[in-house]
Amino acid sequence: RVIIDSSGNVGIGTTSPSKLLHVSGGGTTPTLNTDDIIVAQNNASTSDDCKINIVSGTSGGSRVTFGDADDADIGKIIYNNSNNAMIFHVNNSECMRFDSDGTLLVNKNASNQGTVGLQVGGTGANVITQANGDAFRINRTSSDGNVVLIMQDTSTEGTISVSGSTVSYNGF
Repeated sequence: RVIIDSSGNVGIGTTSPSKLLHVSGGGTTPTLNTDDIIVAQNNASTSDDCKINIVSGTSGGSRVTFGDADDADIGKIIYNNSNNAMIFHVNNSECMRFDSDGTLLVNKNASNQGTVGLQVGGTGANVITQANGDAFRINRTSSDGNVVLIMQDTSTEGTISVSGSTVSYNGF
């Protein structure tokens, strides 16, 4: 059942909508922020879930966009159905994605060693590619000690440590 109250709030599943659009599967409405516009609620039981489905074509994409008066979609979260990737845009540029195999790509959109950016996990190696400058920095901000622990099959095989201005490469 749909109701429109005297303030113009629309309620679906509730007779007392608390925001411009309030969809309720049951439960008690908590205290909401004054700038909330849409509420999706399903909390009649402590184990209830609440979800919103965005469904698109098998070769299309589903997206949530974020914007302001100057740019309606300056930020985006996109799920690309054609290649099963979750893509994040900030300031109108892709900054991160998860590929279909679970690889995290930061500041790159292809899993390879030739593209600048960070590649973590999935089915391949972790890769950092930089065009200029340092490709990787490690900084220990406090006491002397190990900076890198090198392991094989959960056994420590070596370390890189610092003591003052001395760097030591230690194999076991």
